[in-house]
Amino acid sequence: MKNKEKYLDNLSLLNGHISPFQQCNTTEHYCSYSAADQQNVRYTERKITEIYENELLALCHDTEFCGIWQFHQAANVLKCCVQGIYPEMALEKLCSDFNREFHPCTEENINGTCYIMWTTATKMSPVFNHFVPVIR
Repeated sequence: MKNKEKYLDNLSLLNGHISPFQQCNTTEHYCSYSAADQQNVRYTERKITEIYENELLALCHDTEFCGIWQFHQAANVLKCCVQGIYPEMALEKLCSDFNREFHPCTEENINGTCYIMWTTATKMSPVFNHFVPVIR
């Protein structure tokens, strides 16, 4: 898992963004969004790493969805900033965390910004777990 240490480093993940809803460190906060998270678990460094790794491995399966860590990873792969666009009709906490710019781990050779909008697959579901690229 390339750059794992950066994705598990609080300062790298914040990269200029501080959520007013963040109650603890960033990696613990990100774990709470993961499908791999088990509620009411003490977040040790080992547990956070386990949740992160399980989330990545689960993405290999057809029915899994990406989370906030993958926006950081997309910025690295694309070598550009990724601006997440999250609907304002969602909870304010979610908007604060997902409606933001994600930067690559390194500031070298950044190729501008791409925009990705979160959406839902059905009109019946208010869960925004799909996303589409925004093209100018």
